[in-house]
Amino acid sequence: MSACLPSNHCFHSNQWLKELKVAGKDLSVKIDTGAEVSVMSKATLLGLGKNVLTRISTVLSGYGGCAIRVLGKCDLSVELADGKCTTTTFYVTESSDTVTLLGVPAITALGLVSVHSLKVSQYSQLISQYALVFEGLGQIPGEVSLQLKEGATTKSIPPRQVPLHVRDKLRAELDR
Repeated sequence: MSACLPSNHCFHSNQWLKELKVAGKDLSVKIDTGAEVSVMSKATLLGLGKNVLTRISTVLSGYGGCAIRVLGKCDLSVELADGKCTTTTFYVTESSDTVTLLGVPAITALGLVSVHSLKVSQYSQLISQYALVFEGLGQIPGEVSLQLKEGATTKSIPPRQVPLHVRDKLRAELDR
């Protein structure tokens, strides 16, 4: 389980934090566009004055592919400072160092992050509007052409860190 990192191991731990009201109480949560579900610890749930869980046998997969055992789930209200509110299912874990994560369904329901897509007909307008960034060639030899399917579903994949035990080898290869 060495691939599992505790919450205090985050390199940019204060990035994407948002103060919200969860079940009527102030709580700092991490906005995670790579999380398919919202997650909190049992200690956090108890701190909200809640203790009722729906038992489930789900095992979540966390950062690095580690298994996260889930005690159960519960539905809680999540409210922004502007009053916008939604009910979110939180998966509850035993681990006390679990950062409360707000996953994609809640993030999009609250309008915190939105995904924009372009129709094929809008590309020429985009290229002329931002002509400076489309001039010249980059570092990739030759030309690159990306063909997008009409109606393709977008997917958000967060950047992954290189495991510590291979960083020196990777750095040596990149510097070569």
